Amino acid sequence: MGRKGHTAKHGGHRDTHHLTGHRDPLPGIDSLQWKDGAPHRKGQDEFDYGKITEELGDMTETSAPRARYHHGNLRVALLEAAEAELVDKGLEAFSLRSVAARAGVTHTAPKPHFGNTEGLLTALCALGFRRLVEVQDHAKAAAAADPVAQLEAAGLGYIAFATSNQALFRLMFASNRPNFSDQDLSQAARRAFAALETDVAQARRSKGCDQDDDALAVASAWATAHGLADLLSSGRLRALSTMESNRRDEMAARVLSNSALSV
Repeated sequence: MGRKGHTAKHGGHRDTHHLTGHRDPLPGIDSLQWKDGAPHRKGQDEFDYGKITEELGDMTETSAPRARYHHGNLRVALLEAAEAELVDKGLEAFSLRSVAARAGVTHTAPKPHFGNTEGLLTALCALGFRRLVEVQDHAKAAAAADPVAQLEAAGLGYIAFATSNQALFRLMFASNRPNFSDQDLSQAARRAFAALETDVAQARRSKGCDQDDDALAVASAWATAHGLADLLSSGRLRALSTMESNRRDEMAARVLSNSALSV
């Protein structure tokens, strides 16, 4: 299955990696790097995937507020502080008061924007789904146009997001604290799922798979991507986590596409 010859060049200490064997380079799990708040290409035929934990959009998991409150950026500053609190202290110690203190504002300042702790966690969760879609979109933009390659890139983007945003990933998928009936959160989550449905359907049409089984294939692909993401982020899947990154990415990509195409 052909791929474009993209080179994923990593920032800092990371190694340049390619997929080996008969497959051309595929954007890797370790691969996404951000510049000025967004993913970027280093050159016409290069896509830098390195530090997925660097700033994306409003914030990243490891970010702290960059500036004290001034008119127009309080909501963003509070979301940045909220994610930093989530990373540092977990859900058990999470509170509006601690977020406000980290953001350098009064303890009542978050209430007009989020109402209560649930509202802030709900907004943070919605932001997480939007970030996930953006990570996957840019992973797919760096991959070959072939529908199977696109599905594999989206799956690797899902894993990369999970391993680099672990606290946020747990909030999105393993917590009942956010209000999932909230319209903004519901729309953000639905957009992420709709993208998966499209990627799976297009990959299956390219291989002549029966459309009647698409829903089952979507469930299989999501379960596989989520399982790999959880196991790799926790270090429990040693068979893959101890592999050289290019070999690991190739193996993960094959598992991901097979999960959707074998149904």
